[in-house]
Amino acid sequence: MTGKQADFQPRENRNLRTRKESLKMELLSDVSLLPGEERITDKDIIYICPFSGAVKGKVLITNFRLYFKSSDAVLSWIHRENQAVIARCSQPLVGMSGKRNKDDERYLELIREANDTTKLTIYDARPNVNAVANKATGGGYEGDEYQNAELIFLDIQNIHVMRESQKKLKDIVYPNVEESHWLSSLESTHWLEHVKLVLSGAIQVADKVSSGNSVVVHCSDGWDRTAQLTSLAMLMLDSHYRTLRGFQEVRSKTVSLWSLVNSKVDMYLNPFYTPESGRVLYPVASMRHLELWVAYYIRWNPRIRQQVGLLLCLL
Repeated sequence: MTGKQADFQPRENRNLRTRKESLKMELLSDVSLLPGEERITDKDIIYICPFSGAVKGKVLITNFRLYFKSSDAVLSWIHRENQAVIARCSQPLVGMSGKRNKDDERYLELIREANDTTKLTIYDARPNVNAVANKATGGGYEGDEYQNAELIFLDIQNIHVMRESQKKLKDIVYPNVEESHWLSSLESTHWLEHVKLVLSGAIQVADKVSSGNSVVVHCSDGWDRTAQLTSLAMLMLDSHYRTLRGFQEVRSKTVSLWSLVNSKVDMYLNPFYTPESGRVLYPVASMRHLELWVAYYIRWNPRIRQQVGLLLCLL
């Protein structure tokens, strides 16, 4: 039915449709849509569409990998000329029993076949010993069953080791710097070693993609180390990401708390502070002077009689 034909529907059919639309959403699903109409649904929908790529037949993607509770390797960047890609994900859920997932193996093979590369390089950011240890908790790494794939460990420590190293670095520069033992103190933090490993890993990723080979990058959960490696590689490969706007796009690909804070900025601001006042309302934390700020915290409770006017708090 075309749009013009819909305009000449019998009046009784239109009234019937109006009555049905006034019922519950369950009944609405039984009503066929008119041309140009839209409907929002939370039901699972399967789309069947033509595809001229490497996929032939039916492909099922399961949750054998966990990446931000997603199911598979996520495309981060594609090379314009050789079509090699940078994909990121999390560790495969192999476990101590060495579980396999044919769909996951096939999915990585499709990434390799997309630009006819001989091998797919999988960069595991973790040290080898850490990847083996993760098998005890259900994780692990790619084995020989992933054909035409090369696994390389980058030996980058986890976020807990990084945080401890950063704490040691802060301790040697604040509040005072001991210049007589500066080099030995800096070496003891291992901070430069961590920076070197991250940069070296990103260079390997960029070099492999530049040569025409697609890569998959992951660590344990696909968070900190994975984001650092893929973002740095993109900065090296694409000049757009070295611009101010492009760099913002790179940052948007990683999880940041600033987007959450800035979306509800009023919740984190003191409502009684104004830049024009020229002073900051410092809180008094002394137990001797601790008291409830009734004018602010209970100002919506009608049973509480205000002892201090709300406007006086601004003075």
